[in-house]
Amino acid sequence: MSLREGLANLARDTRSLAGGRAHRRTGARQYTNDSLIVALHAVATELQRTPGVAAYRARRSVRPTLPDAGTIVKRFGTWSNAVRAAGLEPNAKALSPHFGARAITDQEIVTALWRAASIVGHAPTIEQYTAHVGSPSTGTISNRFGSWNLALEAAFPTSVGH
Repeated sequence: MSLREGLANLARDTRSLAGGRAHRRTGARQYTNDSLIVALHAVATELQRTPGVAAYRARRSVRPTLPDAGTIVKRFGTWSNAVRAAGLEPNAKALSPHFGARAITDQEIVTALWRAASIVGHAPTIEQYTAHVGSPSTGTISNRFGSWNLALEAAFPTSVGH
């Protein structure tokens, strides 16, 4: 199906069914993968760029017959997967491992652990760290080093477990 045909079909479907077949039991709209892809293409065409989730939702707020972004993500697993399935290029920002956040260095994490240790007098537990320092988060620290204990070993190589 060409993009032009898909857009025409989407326009027809959204006029007649408000975007998808109604589920026989719940009444919720159901979309095919093709109709979700056509919706992504339609928004990309309007914006003249690949839409991120926020841009797509903004377009949907003025075109409520478009499928919900959550529906698209559920169907394809991630927004980037949906964009790729539509033959579009995901935004570079969405592919960043630190999407929406500044990258924290290992040294910044170690310094935060040292700061907590200076307050409590020893390598901090997760609870002590959270109560006294809290940032970067314990999840970030554990993910970066593999576990909380491995992070402590990196920050306090001679005192943890000896």
